[in-house]
Amino acid sequence: SDISGLSAEETVGIVVKLAGDVTNDGVVNILDKVAVRDAFGQGGDPGWIAADVNVDGVVNILDKVIVRDEFGQSGCACP
Repeated sequence: SDISGLSAEETVGIVVKLAGDVTNDGVVNILDKVAVRDAFGQGGDPGWIAADVNVDGVVNILDKVIVRDEFGQSGCACP
């Protein structure tokens, strides 16, 4: 459209990150659990590290729960 500046010939890439895939390898597995465990209790700006899965500024039990709930899910390895 005129608003976006895109024409019909252009492509827009969209990356959807798999919830709980802390290591960005396309699967929620033990490596993601270890990453959250290692960063547990740390805080910063929301989303400051991948282990802050729910992007609330602190790596806590809520992040562990997301990884647990998504354990075994797979998707794409995202950049």
